[in-house]
Amino acid sequence: MFSACLRWNQTVANNFTLDIEQSYSYGNKTLAPIAERMSKKYNISPPLDPTRYYWDMKYYFQYSYGNPLNEQLGCAYITQFVNSVEDYLNGKSRMVADLKFGHAFTEMIVLSTLKYTLQKNLYWTSTIYFEIYTSPGKDTLMRLVVNFEPYIIPGCDGEYCKWSKFKDILSGKINCDFDKLCAA
Repeated sequence: MFSACLRWNQTVANNFTLDIEQSYSYGNKTLAPIAERMSKKYNISPPLDPTRYYWDMKYYFQYSYGNPLNEQLGCAYITQFVNSVEDYLNGKSRMVADLKFGHAFTEMIVLSTLKYTLQKNLYWTSTIYFEIYTSPGKDTLMRLVVNFEPYIIPGCDGEYCKWSKFKDILSGKINCDFDKLCAA
């Protein structure tokens, strides 16, 4: 998804100035003295290594919510997901499962598109799925599950979100023009 987006490649992936500015100076000037002080005070051996901060910031900036473009990149998936569920709810499709394969970076895009700013349990390989609940005469509900734990979608009232509210929350990301979004 990232590499297919020319705009992302030009403004995010290869924006080393902003990347270094966000990670290198903070890691050296702020984290290094704190890590050294904590290692000495609490007799931590081997000493804490603030160099991990660089990689955390790099992933935050390049693949997560550290750049506003990243929040939009999941629009193609969200559009396909919403259209598939709508087709099922309207009797146009009998498909009850639509499985996708992904890894940490592609999962981060979906969660960033959903406005998640904290990925508490996202590993290199994780399980992410949406559950849809229907009952005649009642609102269709949905929920997001990550690594078998329910996540409350930002903007929803609780674990189970009305399907109509979910679509309202993501209205700006449904039916996007991915090619236009990614044009340089």
